[in-house]
Amino acid sequence: MVDITSSSLFQSNISTILHWPLARKIELLSSFSQCSASLCLCAGWIKPNEVPIHDITTNDD
Repeated sequence: MVDITSSSLFQSNISTILHWPLARKIELLSSFSQCSASLCLCAGWIKPNEVPIHDITTNDD
């Protein structure tokens, strides 16, 4: 298994993403939430106990 965090390209992309506006970061995370949730968890972008972004505005009691 390859350690993606050791890739200079990956590091460069992360540095770029860190400078994006918050809305763009959320859009990126949302677009990847289904296909690479495990990667996001490993990278610490999404914490297991957090409420998904799209559920925050709903009141499904």
